[in-house]
Amino acid sequence: MGTIILLAISFHKPLALAPHFRNNILINYYQILMKDMKVRLSTLWIFLMFNYLYCDVLSNMEADVLNELLSGEVAGMTMNDQFLLSAAILMEIPIMMIVVARLTKHKINRWANIIAGLFMALVQVGSLFVGSGPNLHYAFYSAIEITTALAIAWFAWNWKESK
Repeated sequence: MGTIILLAISFHKPLALAPHFRNNILINYYQILMKDMKVRLSTLWIFLMFNYLYCDVLSNMEADVLNELLSGEVAGMTMNDQFLLSAAILMEIPIMMIVVARLTKHKINRWANIIAGLFMALVQVGSLFVGSGPNLHYAFYSAIEITTALAIAWFAWNWKESK
């Protein structure tokens, strides 16, 4: 909506605005964009979580993986309490970032998104080398997950504090 208003103002010559009014519109538009950065980052974390979840759902539909899960060992990793706790802690990072992106102040928010985004991208790249390698759906989801995590870090890196 703000883009449409700015375009209408900038392209419609009869609406020549006083410079101070035009500057206020631009400042307000910038503040809206920066406020929306919290929404954008949080939304990207939600998108990332859905990709993680659905990839795992599809992976668990493979007969070999399902049999390995039932045996308690997948790709050479024993599914014990310590492993499951580690996986829970790892997945809590993007879950927590949905809230952190919305509620924290700029400096903490920015650095938390940069660090968590880069970390989750590295974890996903590393997961491609577990077991006998990724199958097609896992590679597909990994490409989306890595790109999204890096986009989160990039948006946060370029996020300037609004005045």
